[in-house]
Amino acid sequence: MGCLAAGLLAVIWMGGCGLPENMHFVGVSTELTRPRALIVTEPYTAVRVTYPPGHYLMVMADDEGYYYEAPHKLLYSGVIPVNYQLCDGGLYVYRDNPLRVRAYIALPEGPIRKLPGDCDSLKFQFQR
Repeated sequence: MGCLAAGLLAVIWMGGCGLPENMHFVGVSTELTRPRALIVTEPYTAVRVTYPPGHYLMVMADDEGYYYEAPHKLLYSGVIPVNYQLCDGGLYVYRDNPLRVRAYIALPEGPIRKLPGDCDSLKFQFQR
């Protein structure tokens, strides 16, 4: 299980709250028709977040798509460009158009956020 999924489980367990109604963890027997991994072949930057090359594993899904967690923490620059921090996150793939990908982050002080705009220039491939 990836860092984001493990972190969310810890928050749910400690806080007594659940995921948003339309979001769920992806189990071994669910979502079998979708690729389990997305491979990014080159670094990609979206809205002040750098996404490294590597294997992004599917960890969650919601009504509109799938969350693929980055292979390790992401480098995020806050409002002030020199204020860098590490955060969880990855790539979001739409159910109705698997070639449409958005970036997402999960900062410690807030919920999971899909970043604005699609990752049109992202170089990636799916792996089953």
